Amino acid sequence: MPDRVPPAFPPDHYLNRELSWLEFNARVLEEAADPSNPWLERLKFLAIFSSNLDEFFMIRVAGLQQRDPNEVSSSESGDQTTTAQILAAISARAHELVTEQHRVLREEVLPGLEAEGLRLLRAADVEGDAAEALEAYFAREIQPVLTPMAIDPAHPFPHIQNQQLYLAAMLKSKGRNPLRAPKMCLGIVPVPALLPRFVRVPPKGGMDHFVTLEDLIGQHLESLFAGFEAKEWTVFRLTRDQDFELAEQDSEDLVKQIQSELAKRRRGQEVRLEVARGA
Repeated sequence: MPDRVPPAFPPDHYLNRELSWLEFNARVLEEAADPSNPWLERLKFLAIFSSNLDEFFMIRVAGLQQRDPNEVSSSESGDQTTTAQILAAISARAHELVTEQHRVLREEVLPGLEAEGLRLLRAADVEGDAAEALEAYFAREIQPVLTPMAIDPAHPFPHIQNQQLYLAAMLKSKGRNPLRAPKMCLGIVPVPALLPRFVRVPPKGGMDHFVTLEDLIGQHLESLFAGFEAKEWTVFRLTRDQDFELAEQDSEDLVKQIQSELAKRRRGQEVRLEVARGA
């Protein structure tokens, strides 16, 4: 019997694989927005959404960026979308989803947690004995593991690690500078991943208060960059290409190939840059 040819459908009957995956992650976000879920479960879903999106950009989007922008997605499946069109659609949808994620966190989850006794504070708003305790914690646990870097003509921009959180600050020289350093320069501080992201503030009034590690570091930038005033600062994070393919070779060559590809991951192509609003 002759092979049966599958019926042809209009192009709008097909779903692009990458955009379909984003809609799957949108379902995770819906769980975070579901008021029937407990507050900490909703917070966990927000974290899962971010973790999923990170992997999506490191693998799926990175793979697309390596293709010809005019290449058609898949002529066999009927999806006639080009690579450039897919990337543009991914960017638009990802921005929509992240905006909704931040809204759910800011307007629903954080106020709900605060009503239950868990509050996230700005480091600048902590006062009294609690502020002194944070100062002591910073001096004892945080400052010794920080590596502040000033960027100027004599110091090139450092390599930015994949998914490492960084602080970037605009620094202005204070008064005369005998070393002839520039009046303005950029400062970079990696946020150490080995420390807890949320720093507990001594409890007050039966509530558990926390500040973020990056916010606490931001309050001490001028002590990290002696002789400079921190005019403004922000946080940013870079996502790099972590995708690689292995050719079929014997076992010894395969091990060497894996080692080589893993070494290349450290300097993979930039895929996504996340910057705090208002930077």
